[in-house]
Amino acid sequence: MSVTIPTHLTDGDLMAEVVRLTGNEHAVTARLIAHLAEVDARGLYVPAGFTSLYIYCHEGLGLSEDAAYNRKTAAEVARRFPVVLDMLADGRVSLTAVKLLAPVLTRANHEEALAAATGRSKFEVEKIVAAFDPKADARSTVRKLPTPTGPVVLATDVPAVPERELAETGHSGETDQPTPVCAPASTVGAPQRSTIAPRAPERYRVQFTIGEASEKMLRRLQELLRREIPSGDPAIIYDRALALLLAQVESRKHGVGAKARPTRTKTQSVAEPARNSRHIPAAVRRHVVGRDSGQCTFVAADGRRCTARAFVEYHHRGVPYAHGGPATEENIALHCRTHNAYEGQRLFGRHLPREIRVARAAYEASWTTAP
Repeated sequence: MSVTIPTHLTDGDLMAEVVRLTGNEHAVTARLIAHLAEVDARGLYVPAGFTSLYIYCHEGLGLSEDAAYNRKTAAEVARRFPVVLDMLADGRVSLTAVKLLAPVLTRANHEEALAAATGRSKFEVEKIVAAFDPKADARSTVRKLPTPTGPVVLATDVPAVPERELAETGHSGETDQPTPVCAPASTVGAPQRSTIAPRAPERYRVQFTIGEASEKMLRRLQELLRREIPSGDPAIIYDRALALLLAQVESRKHGVGAKARPTRTKTQSVAEPARNSRHIPAAVRRHVVGRDSGQCTFVAADGRRCTARAFVEYHHRGVPYAHGGPATEENIALHCRTHNAYEGQRLFGRHLPREIRVARAAYEASWTTAP
């Protein structure tokens, strides 16, 4: 079968077809899981020459390791709790959610757990799992890691390498799942990505790697804070450092916590704007961040609001800055970087920044009428 990119479709038809195909994918996936569950029940993978359903999915059906494991696990869950098939078919839960929930599902809690996982992200499902099976707090440790040497090869089954690591290890000695990475061949480990994983309700395990300079700062802080933190626990220092940094960044970016300063009043006409400054007063930033809850305010045609909270920017939502839009609470809103750029392109077209600087007069002539 030959598949081509549907460049001939209109925007509306293209988006409708994507929604239709996604629904078909959910339904087909659920049917595949149902059939795999029956293959598993009958053990049909054995006479086919495979030792397990996972091996059959990976080697026999040609699925990737992750896809094979997710489907194998979902098939096992479906045999115990068939209700999961309908939830997969209509997209209420994903294969990843089913895989994460599998170890904690029981006859008594499966309906509650699956309902709680409906429409949730992977991290939110991990929190649900932690609520059903809470783990003890991880023990704070700081240890020096081997220095990497030798040629770079692909390593997939060994833990961490860089110089120093600020890590938390569980009392039970549990380890994370291996992550494929590039690492020196002569070392015994490979660097793992930073992780934040729920361990119990409102308790999280954090693991990351730091350099020598950061380790020295941590040791110095432990010495200076020994009276307030006798144990020198890095987790407590981490909490305090986060609180201080968050207050500093929020004050700088959004004026949160900053002392109010008297603002000079200046009569300014929208018809004759002063375009020499993009400054937004701290009082306006504070109000906008609180009103918009730190979230992008772009709303799609179907009423869905963008959920982005990272890379948010101040957007002139009524009268654009280029048309003399004032930096007032009514005219400023939060937009993520993507939707801020989208609104700019919708109003002014796809002009390159260099074109705007070099030929400003010609660019201004192309402006649309101010809203």
